[in-house]
Amino acid sequence: MNVLERIAPYIFWSSFALVCYTYFIYPVILFIWYSLTQCYGDMQYLIRRRERRVQRVNPDALPGVTFIIPAYNEEEHLPGKISNLRQTAYPFDKLQVIFISDGSTDQTNAILQSFTDPFIEVVALPCRGGKPTALNRGVELAKHDILVFSDTSTLFAPNAVSNLVRHFADPRIGAVCGSVQLLGSEESEHTEGIYWRFEKILRLMESRLGATVNASGAIYALRRKCFVPLRAVDLVDDFLIPMNARRLGYKVIEDPEALATEFSADTVRDEFTRRARLAMRKHVPRSTNICTNRTAR
Repeated sequence: MNVLERIAPYIFWSSFALVCYTYFIYPVILFIWYSLTQCYGDMQYLIRRRERRVQRVNPDALPGVTFIIPAYNEEEHLPGKISNLRQTAYPFDKLQVIFISDGSTDQTNAILQSFTDPFIEVVALPCRGGKPTALNRGVELAKHDILVFSDTSTLFAPNAVSNLVRHFADPRIGAVCGSVQLLGSEESEHTEGIYWRFEKILRLMESRLGATVNASGAIYALRRKCFVPLRAVDLVDDFLIPMNARRLGYKVIEDPEALATEFSADTVRDEFTRRARLAMRKHVPRSTNICTNRTAR
């Protein structure tokens, strides 16, 4: 029996144990810890009558918010995204929306430049530099201290921005993650939908325990002073940005009432293709980053 045959059972059982921990043991531990923490918080409220709910922000005291939305060849989703932004319940005079077209080659630039809404700004990068480059550019142009990151395919509930922003009244909060609801076919509901619901439950429990370390790139808000410029080689921006906020000493939480909707692919094959495309969009070879930014409007 050679060395590989001897260690193969150990490799198998170690891998099996890791899978069990990820999908069974960790959720159980998290649920028990979460339940005890929630029970303790409820007892504290009943005994001392401390207000544990997030206070609503007075409409007159709402802070300015800058949306940062990177786009690469998104002509299909842009009309719906613009329509959705126009339906937000947040005051438009306190809203700045920055679209960064990352070297798009379809009708993305033309569609964006056709909109005349005063709160919408468009930056057209002459060549594709990758999502980190687009996000950095958007933050540079932001006028407000609260940043909201989103995708062109994500549709916000009318009160989603208000629900995200209300938490920043607490100076300890650095980032607030929203909740994404996936809509799709019956097949996607039994595959991607089930997994996504499971992950949302874990995220909510982690947030209650102060253990949130990542966000859904589709909907989350950030205190501007927490933003650390990304490198061109950084791949998972919705993990790095909240993590940097934690490193600076701020809390990262999740608000399940800050809702957004995305449409999943019709089949598992289509969903896999979509995921692969999104992963490839996050990084572009370094050679393509040698370009000069220019503002279209």
